[in-house]
Amino acid sequence: MPLDNQFIIPEGMRRAQAATHVGISAAHFVKLVIDGLMPSPRIAAGVKIWLRSELEYALLELEQDQRGSVQCKIEYTLTI
Repeated sequence: MPLDNQFIIPEGMRRAQAATHVGISAAHFVKLVIDGLMPSPRIAAGVKIWLRSELEYALLELEQDQRGSVQCKIEYTLTI
């Protein structure tokens, strides 16, 4: 089977891909890298790449929400 017919998840990702992998915007991702909460990129011939394994480890190291659940309060106003 030719490689172009297979779905490959890359180990190395550019900034936008890394941010998407983590589940946040690229701008917020950059802030987390600056704050040390996400790993710094590797440099491959001048190209910055983030390793999937390091991103996943960084996610596991983030502070956990101690409330134990996600609560969402939605209010609707119906005008007829």
